[in-house]
Amino acid sequence: MNSKQIKYKNIRIFVDFDGTITKSDLGNEVFRELIGNELFVKLHNQFLQNEISIKTYWRLICDGITELNYEKLKNSIDLITLKYEIDDYFINFIDILKSNNIEPTIISDGFEEYIKPILQKYNLNLNYYSNKLVNINNKITPLFQFQKEGCECLSASCKKMNLLKNTFEEDLIIYIGDGLSDFCPAEHSDIVFAKGKLSKYCNQNNIPHYNFKTFFEINLIMKKIFDNQNLSIGEKSNKQIKEKLKIRNSA
Repeated sequence: MNSKQIKYKNIRIFVDFDGTITKSDLGNEVFRELIGNELFVKLHNQFLQNEISIKTYWRLICDGITELNYEKLKNSIDLITLKYEIDDYFINFIDILKSNNIEPTIISDGFEEYIKPILQKYNLNLNYYSNKLVNINNKITPLFQFQKEGCECLSASCKKMNLLKNTFEEDLIIYIGDGLSDFCPAEHSDIVFAKGKLSKYCNQNNIPHYNFKTFFEINLIMKKIFDNQNLSIGEKSNKQIKEKLKIRNSA
């Protein structure tokens, strides 16, 4: 076997939104207020117990929304969203990346309607992939812009597809997440920062990862990565390159 090592050319960083960038799962909080706690808990438990799929879950959530005027709904979401905060150390994380000419990409199974106002609140101009809400025949409906046919992961917005379509075979892929929708992209990343359900999943499936509580811990490690050129660029084998190409071509 050829043991020649190939260096990474670039570092690509992907970050989950709900419960990762934000202090709490913002999507849960928004929809809980929109449809009421009782219905939200019922649907959320059905999803967690695998009684309904993620797409069915989002559709049933939207069925519970009584405000059918999109602009009024968006205003309501804005008011709810702006009560919540992002991780205290996320701005510092962005500054560290900017100083190294890297821009992270948010990949979320949440919705643009609350992601966008939070980013604007903190003057963050970041690229993101997410679902969105639309009004079809006077009915609020979830639009899964980045779904992949045949995908059975726990995300209506295919995070694996968005991750792999925005990287090249010699990139170092870093993923940061906390929940069920992060299981799949974590499996296809080179470095994983995990907490919550994602950390548990990584432990159960022997996926190497860094545990974190806030971006404070992530920032310490990122500084070490950028201070050490050998670590920041890293090295990987031809076998790893070929495996990543195989996965990418199937995405």
